Amino acid sequence: MRRAPTGEPFVHAGHAGDPDLRWLVDAPLPPEPCGYVCVGGEPTLFAPPGADVAVAGVERHDDPATAVAEALPAETVCAPRHLPHDAALRVERAGSGLRSTTAVADARAQKDDDERAALAAAAAAADAGVEQAREALGEAAGDGADGHDATERLRRGVAGAVAGAGATPRVRVDGTPAPGDPVVVDAGARVGGYHARTARTLVAAGDGGAVRRAHVACESALRVAAGEAAPGTDVDWLTSEVRAELGSFGVEPPADVTLVAGTGLARREAPRAGSGTTLAPGNALVVAPAARVPEAASVVRLVDTLLVGEEGTERLTAAETASRV
Repeated sequence: MRRAPTGEPFVHAGHAGDPDLRWLVDAPLPPEPCGYVCVGGEPTLFAPPGADVAVAGVERHDDPATAVAEALPAETVCAPRHLPHDAALRVERAGSGLRSTTAVADARAQKDDDERAALAAAAAAADAGVEQAREALGEAAGDGADGHDATERLRRGVAGAVAGAGATPRVRVDGTPAPGDPVVVDAGARVGGYHARTARTLVAAGDGGAVRRAHVACESALRVAAGEAAPGTDVDWLTSEVRAELGSFGVEPPADVTLVAGTGLARREAPRAGSGTTLAPGNALVVAPAARVPEAASVVRLVDTLLVGEEGTERLTAAETASRV
């Protein structure tokens, strides 16, 4: 279990889906709500009886929320901004004040060696899913299946490949597997709680044109991001560079696309665009250039997962970017 990175008393409460709590406990959490307290540098997890959690420093109580409040000193303690409202009320009623902090989210953004290994494994699994789609696309496009059946079969095949590589899949396929039509295969993978993502736009028997131009633009934007992402790089500036590279090819991303975002125990986390943040060693990024293709009523999308290192940036996802299959 990790110590809270505040140097002051700290409290949090939540469930297995809370990335801050998952990071603090440094182990899979049970589905039941739990509470975390760190006082004097000593972390404790408060869990209900029978909760399955394999970590040192667990105390089991019939009412973990009350036990959490009683374990805190009668002074102001730190908590994440999203501390559940009922937990905050109990803490304040027990005589402690609360001060919100982003210390845990900030600390989570810089991955240690074990976290980097989990991200690399997730990225490899996501790559396996995309490569499965590349192999299967020709068959799916030419076997006479209708569009929905072919798309769903392709999605299941990608998910199976991700799972077969030891990860929990999250897969989306946009487009119909048919000759000349772009198909976006977006493979997310999770290993040990850590998320990575690979997406490729694949075209069976494509003939170039607007789709090809958009694809070349996205490939170039990925290269720009990988080349410019380094310790000290401003995330907003990096996002603007990706957008500008797409624009240099005469294409633009959809309005709702997130071009650059951090990833880890949450699919999107710090470092984030719009926060004035600069990159630091250990940051994991999802870079996702996309370009609208009005002529084909479609979108071309490429996604890579990057890891910022002490001396440069490593591309964790390594699937081939070529569109033609």
